Amino acid sequence: MGAELGLGLTSLFVVVLVAAVTPVLVGLLSRFRVPQVVVLILGGVVVGPQVLDLADPDSIELLANVGLGFLFLLAGYELELAVFRQRAGKLAIVGWVVTVALAGAVVGGLAALGLVKAFVPVALGLTTTALGTLLPILRDNNMLRGAFGPFVLAAGAVGEFLPVVAIAIFLGSNGRFIGLISLLTMGVLALLLSLVPRLGRGGRIARILSEGQHATSQTTLRWTVALLLLLLVVANDFGLDVVLGAFVAGVVLHRWAPGNVEALDHKLDAVGYGFFIPIFFVSSGMGLDVRSIVEAPARLLLFFLLLLVVRGLPTLLCTAPHSPGRDGSNSSSSCRRRCRCSSLSARSDSRPATCSRRTPPRWWARASCPCWCTRRSRSPSTAESPAPPTHSTRPGPSPARQSAREVRTPGQDADRIAGQVAAASAWRRAAATSGAVCRPPAFA
Repeated sequence: MGAELGLGLTSLFVVVLVAAVTPVLVGLLSRFRVPQVVVLILGGVVVGPQVLDLADPDSIELLANVGLGFLFLLAGYELELAVFRQRAGKLAIVGWVVTVALAGAVVGGLAALGLVKAFVPVALGLTTTALGTLLPILRDNNMLRGAFGPFVLAAGAVGEFLPVVAIAIFLGSNGRFIGLISLLTMGVLALLLSLVPRLGRGGRIARILSEGQHATSQTTLRWTVALLLLLLVVANDFGLDVVLGAFVAGVVLHRWAPGNVEALDHKLDAVGYGFFIPIFFVSSGMGLDVRSIVEAPARLLLFFLLLLVVRGLPTLLCTAPHSPGRDGSNSSSSCRRRCRCSSLSARSDSRPATCSRRTPPRWWARASCPCWCTRRSRSPSTAESPAPPTHSTRPGPSPARQSAREVRTPGQDADRIAGQVAAASAWRRAAATSGAVCRPPAFA
């Protein structure tokens, strides 16, 4: 007993030490923008039995599973179910359906060539999105908020949740019928749990829970952990993946959330990302079979390429034209709007316009707008928010030009506008193909 306790404490200390050192290393390597998840997994490989053998993964297996549960609890808690009635959710489902069809065709061809023996597991593996690994990266880069967040989270949730459901039905140890019954039972249980707060709303129990959420009792956090462990136990007893139970727990918690949601968010982040989730990632690195990866790197590279094509390409093609930028504006329309605005500002100034092809709002908007035009500015303040000149400050036309305008006929105006449109089109094509700095045509 004493030896097992000593081994467990030693392993836990090593894992927590790796988790504590990781933010420091990431800060020192900020130039390379290395995600913390990658460093945690690599640290687990180093301290695990494959390299230094400083920690035993079996002694921290329970804490690692709880960390996995917290990770998907937070994923389900972040997800708004209403997003699946909106464009983001519908596009995510369409992208996953296309992925399934493409995975079936690709894996079927590989099976016909004798390269794949287990058709269903490999095909489902190609349709999966590792939302648990992506979620910390997305949170660190502030990509879950705003108008862009639902597209990312919906695609990740569909790519994580639906393959787990398919695995429970097609690869369950108890058969397809039992797997389907287990899923339905889990859904009914989640529905009943989501209705629990309505039973005690406005009563004494609700008041006690609300008053104790910031005291030493920490009622909301304790009930959150109890909910998570309950659904983890139920999922495990039904032969389902614990990821499914944790994700459902997060969805239920979203319905349970009290009035002070921000306080609960901070507590969950502190407990999850501060302790349990890093243990899971380090434990995952400790469990990697590095020897098999080194012996057959081509097979791993082939799987990565297939995953990129089968899962990444349909998602990109389905969501990229419709997803907004990180500032909430549609990518292609924003690019066209910026070009129009900068062209107008270039007309009102003698300074040349700069056609920057290095930093467009979205790379897929280049087809609709080859150059992203911004006007050079003399000061940082005007570069950040250039103010177009108003009618009161804009200089009027010269007397000669004014008299020339007065004698123009409607036919001459139409010819003049057509010539300006042709000149602007030619200038845009020249800017897109030749120069980084170009001068727009001056129109009368």
